[in-house]
Amino acid sequence: MPNNPYHNSRHVTDVTQCMYTLLLATKVAHRLEPIELAAAFVGAICHDLDHPGLSNTWQNNEQTELARKYDGESPLEHHHLDEFVALAAKYDLLGNIEPAQAARFKEIVTEMILATDMARHAKLMEKITASLTDKAFDPMHDEVGINLLLAIALKCSDISNQVRPWTVANRWNAVVYEEFYAEGDLDRAKGRAVAPLQDRTSNDVNKSSVGFIRFIVKPLFQIYADIMKRCADLDDRSMVDSRAVEECLYILDDNMQRYENALNGMDNENTEAQFETLDALADQVGDGGAAAPNCVEINHWFGGSPPNFRTLYLGQIEVDSADFWTNRLLSSSSRSTAENLASKRSHTRTLKSG
Repeated sequence: MPNNPYHNSRHVTDVTQCMYTLLLATKVAHRLEPIELAAAFVGAICHDLDHPGLSNTWQNNEQTELARKYDGESPLEHHHLDEFVALAAKYDLLGNIEPAQAARFKEIVTEMILATDMARHAKLMEKITASLTDKAFDPMHDEVGINLLLAIALKCSDISNQVRPWTVANRWNAVVYEEFYAEGDLDRAKGRAVAPLQDRTSNDVNKSSVGFIRFIVKPLFQIYADIMKRCADLDDRSMVDSRAVEECLYILDDNMQRYENALNGMDNENTEAQFETLDALADQVGDGGAAAPNCVEINHWFGGSPPNFRTLYLGQIEVDSADFWTNRLLSSSSRSTAENLASKRSHTRTLKSG
């Protein structure tokens, strides 16, 4: 991976870890076939392969080699996908599995990676919203539904920076805008109009962050929570659980409020002190030095009603999950993917032949 300010190996690792957490914490991993789960993780790893740090808009405006090669249609995402195909062939990634499974693997990775193009965002949201209006729609009933669910999960993971605690989210925001502004500088040097989010002379990061959370990130995580709830409603044996995603929504609201406070010149000192207390306690919990606070304690700190978690510190999933919110290594109490698959219920589907 090139060493861009944002689209680099750290971003890839972050997205893959988020994907892992979303699938295991929601118990979706229990319902996937092994080939589907493997494809989900590989799709996350490969979703930004060889990213040049310049957007599709830049590629098309400059008529770069990538823009010409893919006729301006999601040039970066098609490039990432082609890089995956080349690496899979070079290392014979799918050489030891049946053709039907290899085809299924490629289908999932393809749909996931192409879905990360924000130019496709509105249509994808419309598609899943329309599907959810059908009360009989089961996102995990067939391969079409699985593909859609995994595409949404990767999109959530790809823009998950703002569902981290404030100190983490703000660091990610800094490098996002560093990369944005670098592209804006190049556009200005070329004599082109600079996109508002890429104009370092006029963009208000607080204002643009509020808009990004309100109109993009939060609706996306909300629709993923709705998908999880639908799965649970249709089959209460499915084990699918929306609470981890609901916690993301809670953190999004808090981070958005912080940006709004800064935008309006309000003092965040009290909020910062609350989160410093929580962050310090998280370190103690992660190191085995303290017990996780209960929901009453969290409610006291936040002055509101926290999500209905199982006496956990926000972001600490007791079983099945990496510590997504503090970027720690996989918790010692977490079960491995293999153990999760071993305990998977017998919800099986027949892969398409050929």
